[in-house]
Amino acid sequence: MGRADLRLVGFGWDPARVTLIRGLCRLVWSEWTHVVEKNETVQRAEEGFLRELEVTEGLKIPSHEAEVTALETSQESRTKASVKLEKLRVMLEKAGDAVNLLWLKLELEGISDLQQMAASSGRDVGEFYAAAKRRKRAVQRLLANERGVTLSDEEP
Repeated sequence: MGRADLRLVGFGWDPARVTLIRGLCRLVWSEWTHVVEKNETVQRAEEGFLRELEVTEGLKIPSHEAEVTALETSQESRTKASVKLEKLRVMLEKAGDAVNLLWLKLELEGISDLQQMAASSGRDVGEFYAAAKRRKRAVQRLLANERGVTLSDEEP
């Protein structure tokens, strides 16, 4: 609209030929058309540059759509994983498994070595190995519940 106003002031306006409203509408339409054409030209130039980079440098730059899709997929995966971890945490709390709850906490903090976990918690490393077996059974029960299959506590 600002550019249309500038054109109106620069070229003037003859009220005998056209009304002010029609003159402004025509100038706005003209400016909008030029902006659309300019944007299309810039987009074609960018696409040509990216193709040239791909051919000469071997660079493959993903499209914005591919980046957004990958980001959405990543966020969706993180959400699903956090929901599953929360279900596991609730199951471990119900079972009163303090060692596995400690393992889960330390794992989320970035400590994945059982020796480091034992050293930082003051527990014996054997407790963490025994907890891993219980955790494996708990995860199997969670996965079976997601599939609609029920496992008894005696099954490995």
